[in-house]
Amino acid sequence: MKVINTVDISAIDTDPRGLAWDGAYFWMSGNQNDKYYHLTRSGVSVGSFTVPHGDAAPQGLTYDGYFLYATDAGNQNLFKFTTSGVLVRTVTVQASEATIWGVTFDGFYLYWYHTDNRLIIKILRDGTIVKSFSVSSAGFGFRGLAFDGVYFYLIGGDFSTVLKLSPDFILLEALNILSVDNTLVGCTFDGVYLWCIGNTNKLLIQIAL
Repeated sequence: MKVINTVDISAIDTDPRGLAWDGAYFWMSGNQNDKYYHLTRSGVSVGSFTVPHGDAAPQGLTYDGYFLYATDAGNQNLFKFTTSGVLVRTVTVQASEATIWGVTFDGFYLYWYHTDNRLIIKILRDGTIVKSFSVSSAGFGFRGLAFDGVYFYLIGGDFSTVLKLSPDFILLEALNILSVDNTLVGCTFDGVYLWCIGNTNKLLIQIAL
């Protein structure tokens, strides 16, 4: 893994969080303006809408081919909504703790990351828990979660690390990008590259896998 490019997104939102890819553009959650933004790879906003759910501080974000899903770090909620900003459903997942961040989709299941217990929870889209996995290789402070079709990626921590994980969440590789940004939050895979959000420097960070 290697960082190959960064894009300044500070003019769009000064508190960027979650990141998803819809096959052509990014979707990004921004807490400064409580909005979801539609972005090009070069960081140009081509549209936005105000968060359609009650929580105004969405964290993780993913796309299943039809709908967007966002996590609420303060509650065990998963918000499902259209790309035009219409809330479809709020799902409460009865998991072990409320501090949730990253969420990703593997084509059938959703996965979300519980930061305090360092668990990845595998769930159905209706919120039913299928299984939980301990990620002992992750320290505290990890947040973003992505899937590339084979491997999972977990980002964050005190040293701004990107972890590449096997399908059963065994650590395969780690990349430290503290020199690029010291607060990694959301991440997604665009079919070729992994992209991460650096919250401190307001960056989209492009990583070759």
